[in-house]
Amino acid sequence: MAALLAEGRARLDDRVYAEQGVYQHGGRTVRDVHGYGWLTVREALRHSSNIVMVKLSERLDPGTQYRYLRDFGFGTPTGVTYPSESSGVLRRPRAWSRYSQASLAIGYEISVTPLQMAMAYGALANGGVLMEPRLVREVRSRDGEVLRRYPPRAVRRVVSPEVAEALAEALVEVVTEGTGREAALGSFRVAGKTGTARVFQAGEYRSGAYTASFAGFFPADDPQLVFLAKLDEPQGEYYGGVAAAPVIRAMLAGTLAAWNTPLDRQAIAAPPPRPSASGRAVATAERGGRAVHLRSQRGAATAVPASRAGGAESSGRGRTLAPRRDPAPARGGVPGERVRDGAGPRDGSAGRYDAGGG
Repeated sequence: MAALLAEGRARLDDRVYAEQGVYQHGGRTVRDVHGYGWLTVREALRHSSNIVMVKLSERLDPGTQYRYLRDFGFGTPTGVTYPSESSGVLRRPRAWSRYSQASLAIGYEISVTPLQMAMAYGALANGGVLMEPRLVREVRSRDGEVLRRYPPRAVRRVVSPEVAEALAEALVEVVTEGTGREAALGSFRVAGKTGTARVFQAGEYRSGAYTASFAGFFPADDPQLVFLAKLDEPQGEYYGGVAAAPVIRAMLAGTLAAWNTPLDRQAIAAPPPRPSASGRAVATAERGGRAVHLRSQRGAATAVPASRAGGAESSGRGRTLAPRRDPAPARGGVPGERVRDGAGPRDGSAGRYDAGGG
């Protein structure tokens, strides 16, 4: 979605027909959990519509789609100072099948690590800048003297502040009105996205096996934490919005209540951000490079305090699409895309997508 907005191929208010939940795409069936008609792109994100994401992916060429995925850090080691690290799986476009663009748009044919996913959301939290991960902020002597500091370092700008801001607002709506409602935290604004994917193992998708996730950042207007909850094969309700989002809500509530918290409570409790000339909220803060702490284990939550470039921290995320056979929109239309594990079949031979989204 970031690539579409950055390249001017879509806007959040564009309208796309969601086929009432079932879409035939190149010989495969793409399904949504719920059937929808016309949706704006914003609504498609809110409701996790696979069908809309698949349709929108056709507006990008393979090279552009691949470039943005790589720029967000997928398919390459993060460079974290740890003895070993997986680079995940992201094949080059020359190895893609005719299904690959659609698959990638809804989180298949790609494998990412929790740290890579957290870094990607961290880029949005940092106004479009991908940051280098840190395990240690500083080293102190026994008497508290700072012996060495590791300041925040920017890797690259991935998208503009305006694109990051627009996506952040859309992610807030996922929590307030969409599949991420179970992560809502009272009056605090949380930005996040649910994810649900079938488990790919030994060359095929396992029947009844899913991965549920919820990732994003908090608080949405001036982020301090990037978070990720990933549950492997949850029992019972397996959708990310039901299984993983409540984990994040509990973690954030506990972090806010903790005596020794990485959060700046004073900044969170400050008056709402002032509106900009465009009407969007603009918030700034100087906090001097907050530490990056990682707390992660299989099937649990990861929280990464947002780390900004240059020591000073700030936030600023500052057409209707329709195939020829679609019916006319109900109102005002003009004719005319989690942690997901497993790369999936390279030829897209699974035949259907039926568990993406919420």
